[in-house]
Amino acid sequence: MVMYTPYMRLIDELFTHTKIIIDKFHLVQHIPRALNKTQIRLMKKFKKHSRKSKHYRQLFLKYPMLLNTTTYQSTYCFKHLIRQIDILNFLLELSLEFQIPFQTFKTYQAYIENTLITPYTDGPIEGINHKIKVIKSCIFVIQNLTKPKTKILTE
Repeated sequence: MVMYTPYMRLIDELFTHTKIIIDKFHLVQHIPRALNKTQIRLMKKFKKHSRKSKHYRQLFLKYPMLLNTTTYQSTYCFKHLIRQIDILNFLLELSLEFQIPFQTFKTYQAYIENTLITPYTDGPIEGINHKIKVIKSCIFVIQNLTKPKTKILTE
C-alpha cells in the first residue's frame, strides 16, 4: 500500500495478523521528493546558503559509508577545505526541516522492513492504473471535454 497513515491504521485495526508492505515504487519515489521539497523550503528561508543546499543535495542520498570522512577537499561553495561529512552536517544544522523526511522513514520503519524482506509488488496494478488514466485522458480530449496538454499540429 501507499505510505498513508490513515489507511495503515485502518488495516492494522481490521486485519490484526497482517503485515503491511509499502509499495516499493512509492517508497523509492518518496526519498528524492521529500528532500527536494525540503531543499526548496530551505533555499527560500536561508537565501545565503541556497547555492550550498542545491549543489550538495546528492550527499543526502549517498550511502553513509561512502561519504568522505577523512580527506579535506576544496569545494565549489565553501571557501575552505572541507570533508563531505562536514558539508552534510552543515546542511542538516541549517534547519530541522531536513530531518522531516528522515523522521517519516523512522515512523514507517516496521513497514519498510516488511517491504524489504518480501518479493511482493503492486507494479502490475500500477501499470494498469496508468493505462486507464491515459485512455481516460484521450477520451476527454476526443470529446472536447478538456484541452490537450500539447499543441496538435495540423496541415
